[in-house]
Amino acid sequence: MKLKGSQNAIHPDALLILFAIASLFLLPLRTYQLIKIVDPQTGFFTDGANPTIIILYTIIALVTFILLAASFLSANIPASIPPSGKKRPLGIVSAVFAVSFLVDAIVQITSVVVMFGDKTETSLPTLTARNAWFPVALQAFFALVSTVYFIAVAISYISGKTSYTNNRLMALAPLLWTFCRMIYRFMRAISFVRVSELLLEICAIAFLIIFFMTFARISSDVNRKGTMWIIFGAGLPAAMLLLCVSVPRIVLVLTGNSKMLVNHSPLEYADFPAALFIIAYILTVLRSGYKTEAELEAEEAEKAEEGAETEGEEEPKEETEEPAELSETDKKESSENKIPFDRSQLIDELKD
Repeated sequence: MKLKGSQNAIHPDALLILFAIASLFLLPLRTYQLIKIVDPQTGFFTDGANPTIIILYTIIALVTFILLAASFLSANIPASIPPSGKKRPLGIVSAVFAVSFLVDAIVQITSVVVMFGDKTETSLPTLTARNAWFPVALQAFFALVSTVYFIAVAISYISGKTSYTNNRLMALAPLLWTFCRMIYRFMRAISFVRVSELLLEICAIAFLIIFFMTFARISSDVNRKGTMWIIFGAGLPAAMLLLCVSVPRIVLVLTGNSKMLVNHSPLEYADFPAALFIIAYILTVLRSGYKTEAELEAEEAEKAEEGAETEGEEEPKEETEEPAELSETDKKESSENKIPFDRSQLIDELKD
């Protein structure tokens, strides 16, 4: 029994509505937790019996499951083709994302310099401070490459020439950037479950890895058929979690309460732009007059049939042309082989 794409009643717009409602509910809830029940020194909940903790994790788990399942089952998910033509809103968001990658690269390079300058083991929340610089340095490198790549994405959608799809190797840079972020967080010697900020970051990065992997496949035309559902199923949870991580931190910084931020969980400059890019990309796909995978396959099959019929009509013409050429040649040869005669001589003979 086929499950993937079997439900016509599930529309992608419904997934966006669910994502928006969940995000609007989670953001104030998480901001309240950071202000009231999260210890900024340790990151632990100061009140483990607070009902908002269960509510937060339940909503995140339930909405994530629904988004994944509904995206997989929906028959109305767009075909796995990147948007083409002038898409200036997406181009502008891509440019902002590129700038955030550049800022992240500068921040990580600065962190590496600090790591080499500080000789104390207790200065870093890692299993070993000697090895912590390596994933951070790689993160900075891939952030720089991602900057170049998303500049190409921005130029493509602002100018209307989708040239970024030719950069297959550079499309892997955002994916590797997220891998480095994940590795660094797993090097921290701390309880991931009890430190809610770190747990949310890890979940957000995990879904972001899946999104960037699928984005690279679709953009580079590498085994992309039937993968757009992952953009919705993993992209929307990633955007929801990234907003849940970044927006409360932005609120605390803007309101002058940056001291309430959890230690070693500062404001990440690329998180909010990453969420914006995911949302902008999905909205652009949905508003571009898309075809579903089934409609695209039917259209390609129809074109193939028309091409086969056209070839079938042309073949008899080629067969009839050859005999025509041969008949003209035969006529020429026969005219050359005829015996010549004199008409005046024939008339004189008839008179006699």
